[in-house]
Amino acid sequence: CSLTDEAYAILEERIVTLDMAPGATVSEQSLAGEMGFGRTPVREALQRLQREGLVSVMPRKGIRVTEID
Repeated sequence: CSLTDEAYAILEERIVTLDMAPGATVSEQSLAGEMGFGRTPVREALQRLQREGLVSVMPRKGIRVTEID
């Protein structure tokens, strides 16, 4: 499994378990630091989460965790 897949699994878990609160804004850099990954796998994982509607990427502002039902 790739680093992107690992980063995706960690982030998805944190979103689904509300460890990352809906509406919270996070940065790619801070997530990479917390998880000990480079920014590229984190960016790719966030893009995948965005396609699935779990986060919305706001250029130059950060990443917002979307509200989930």
